[in-house]
Amino acid sequence: MKELEARKRALVAESERCREALQAEVANLRHYTSGFFKAIDRVRSVSPWILMVVPLAIPFFRLFRRSKAEAPRSSSLKGRLAKVMLGLRLYRQYGPMVRSLVAQFQARRNAAAGRSSARQV
Repeated sequence: MKELEARKRALVAESERCREALQAEVANLRHYTSGFFKAIDRVRSVSPWILMVVPLAIPFFRLFRRSKAEAPRSSSLKGRLAKVMLGLRLYRQYGPMVRSLVAQFQARRNAAAGRSSARQV
């Protein structure tokens, strides 16, 4: 009987150690996944910006690209003025949309900061 009780106590002690190890692993997993999801949220918050900037950036970079056949030439005042006017037109066309997206991004970030500070309290 004493052997069985000793074996039972050893099994209970081992079970307790395994339970504590499992709890520690679950805590580590929670910590890792929270960091992972924060990183995913950061990527998600940047992706609309990338989707908006790429279509605007391609024509902008094409303005300054020279073909290999062309020799570099000094840009005239007329060419510079045309580039400035194009920039101004793009600003007028896309400025309100950019300001709206910035306001939404800031509101979302402030809301997320409010939620995280509420969780800490």
